[in-house]
Amino acid sequence: MNLPVTVRKMEEGDLNEILTLDTSSSLTPWSRPLFLEEMSHPHGHCFIMVLHEDLGPRIVAYLCFRTMGDDSELLNLTVHPDYRRRGLARHLMAFYIDFCHREKVQKSFLEVAAGNQAALHLYRSLDYRLTGKRPGFYLGRFDALIMEREIEENRGKKEE
Repeated sequence: MNLPVTVRKMEEGDLNEILTLDTSSSLTPWSRPLFLEEMSHPHGHCFIMVLHEDLGPRIVAYLCFRTMGDDSELLNLTVHPDYRRRGLARHLMAFYIDFCHREKVQKSFLEVAAGNQAALHLYRSLDYRLTGKRPGFYLGRFDALIMEREIEENRGKKEE
């Protein structure tokens, strides 16, 4: 990835841009109240990826997750459609996995739409494995695949 980006904690002032991004990218976009709830949740963590362009900074991706004890659940990861296939999701996942490692998380869980081949490829390349399926989970029509990954055993293996 050769883009000039930084990752920082999500702030309420970011939400207009994030809501636009989420609406253009997700089968089930989050609402403003849902983002606010997650940002204020005691176990919740939301971060954005900012691209530094000549015209000013632009939010090009974000992720939200929860950590509780030995476990973490990746709740949402979205990359702007114009910036996909440039390594941004992999960069955010490396950030997430490193965060989990620092917090002594042992396992990470996530759900992904069964038809989202790009995401499945990314998660498999980061040693996530399929552990279950929720039929019709998204909009009552699309299956969700449940995946998990051991954090500690794979430290430094593929995320760097």
